[in-house]
Amino acid sequence: DGLPEALDGLAAPESVPARPPRPGWWPVAVLAQVAMTLLQVVGGIWLLGQVLGVCAPDLLPPVLLMLAGIAGGP
Repeated sequence: DGLPEALDGLAAPESVPARPPRPGWWPVAVLAQVAMTLLQVVGGIWLLGQVLGVCAPDLLPPVLLMLAGIAGGP
């Protein structure tokens, strides 16, 4: 008599597991990636400004900014 109910109980989905806790260094890593992404964006805007003639032409600083952002960012 109780077999169908018992099988339904076994087939019922378990509770959704909670997300595992993040390690303590996680916020620092996120902040570092945001900073590296901002370096890429600033370097790209600076480089674009030089290409369009808005800034004085000196390619090395914006390219180095972009490379630093690419090397350390996402």
